[in-house]
Amino acid sequence: MTAPAHTPALREPVDHALRLLEQQSEAVGRLWALSEQQRELIEKGETLELLRLLPMRRRWIETIRAISQRLKPHQGLLASAESAGAPALLRQARSMHQQVSRRLEDLQKRDQQDCAALEVARKAVADERTRLSAGQNAARAYRPGAGAATGNPYSPSNGKPAPRFADRVG
Repeated sequence: MTAPAHTPALREPVDHALRLLEQQSEAVGRLWALSEQQRELIEKGETLELLRLLPMRRRWIETIRAISQRLKPHQGLLASAESAGAPALLRQARSMHQQVSRRLEDLQKRDQQDCAALEVARKAVADERTRLSAGQNAARAYRPGAGAATGNPYSPSNGKPAPRFADRVG
């Protein structure tokens, strides 16, 4: 049988759990705000600003983890709030715990979406680098001196190198 809500045996741990859950909820809210900023920076392609934002996110994630560790002793208490006879304060703590958990799940989904967007951007940059590299290589092939370095048989014998590729029509 559960102790009445007004007994110190139940009231103190529930109050402590509620304080921790409030701290965790606030930390999750701050992390959510940073997640929104992160999404905007990804969409705008603001890499440097994103790099400045990530350490702030890491600190809030560490704060949330630390609070979660401090909440572990209260897990059994929060689980007991599902019983019909649980005191209102205990049900409130359980409800807050569920809200924080849902918000963290939403953050995780959002981060997965952001990672996918970053991967698409990374691939686009890699493709652009490949395209630019190919263009630079083609331009080098037509520069004077390109034929001499490659042993081009069409190089003039006067020592002046001819382009590696030349239009011989005309």
